[in-house]
Amino acid sequence: MCLWKQGCLNLSRIIFGWRGTLVVGVLLVLLVGCTKTVTWTEEVRLSNGKTIAVKRETRFRPGGAEWPRGDGWKPQRYVIHFNYPISSEHVIEWQSTKTDAERGTDPEFPLLLDVTTADEAPFIITLRGLRGSCFEYVRYVLHDGTWSEDPLPAEFEARDANLYLSAGTVDVPKQVSLGFKQKDSTDIRYRKCSKKIGPKQTDCRA
Repeated sequence: MCLWKQGCLNLSRIIFGWRGTLVVGVLLVLLVGCTKTVTWTEEVRLSNGKTIAVKRETRFRPGGAEWPRGDGWKPQRYVIHFNYPISSEHVIEWQSTKTDAERGTDPEFPLLLDVTTADEAPFIITLRGLRGSCFEYVRYVLHDGTWSEDPLPAEFEARDANLYLSAGTVDVPKQVSLGFKQKDSTDIRYRKCSKKIGPKQTDCRA
């Protein structure tokens, strides 16, 4: 697997010369799979007062400038691994499945990881782009080892996000503590609908 776009282009020049570089370069990016994966460990505080260690990764593909800041890579998928109950040796995995409704490329962004009050079933709330400047919140609940979409009501109690809001960039620290996230979340580059979830399922704030 070619890890860097420039490496793919250099390889095409060596094999085919300059004339076919552009076409071959594009094909190598698409077919060989120039990708990048960023991993880190993150502390997450649940609503029941417990703090868990979550292993996260973002898989990127080559791309242009993207929110919140351009870095030459576009998020392709978000992945979360964690143990719950904390003492359990079983690793739970969640991956983003929905994409931006308008462009069909950007994956839904995970904002909240928590457990239900009734039976402490893990759930995740994500943010997904709709057409125009609107977004929707999507909730997934884990039951019997399977994630299923559990639609949020039209209106619900607003909550603060508890997952790292810079997960879509390539310069994530290897360790993200609760204190670091609290300070980072005050950055003005984050959308209001990312920092505060709800109180409506669909949000058209900036």
